[in-house]
Amino acid sequence: MQLRRSQHLRQRKASRGRRRLKVLLVEPDILDSHLIEESFRALNIRHQLKVAHSETQATRLLTGNYPRSSFPDLVLIGVSGLGQRGLALLTAIRGHRALRTVPVIILAASSDAGDVARAYELGANAYLSKPADDFVDLIGDVDRFWFRRAELPLRASE
Repeated sequence: MQLRRSQHLRQRKASRGRRRLKVLLVEPDILDSHLIEESFRALNIRHQLKVAHSETQATRLLTGNYPRSSFPDLVLIGVSGLGQRGLALLTAIRGHRALRTVPVIILAASSDAGDVARAYELGANAYLSKPADDFVDLIGDVDRFWFRRAELPLRASE
């Protein structure tokens, strides 16, 4: 029985490794978005990263008349510059039937308990505090958990 289980796990990991994920980063802070993009490159994360610098741009990308297969597998929302608008984007994602299951991670400058609670109440899957200087470590954590460990829902075309 143990051999069967380990074979099954190896097959799952191998098939997951071949799937290229679509990640939408919504980050109005240009420096932070560059640091996150650089972290993806430094860690050799080969998933498709698309960047939106405003809620409007993100909303257009998420709710336009696109096939489901173009939807992201994961959304990262930086809220330091978006403030409440970032949480409004989270609310819009959770209210959109086709996007409801897309995991959303809040990347925030604040670790205020009220901000954390509000994000989770609105449907965030995770709330991560932005580091002062080490974005590689933050994105490495996202990679290890969300890209390697977590099972993400398949897009409609898969």
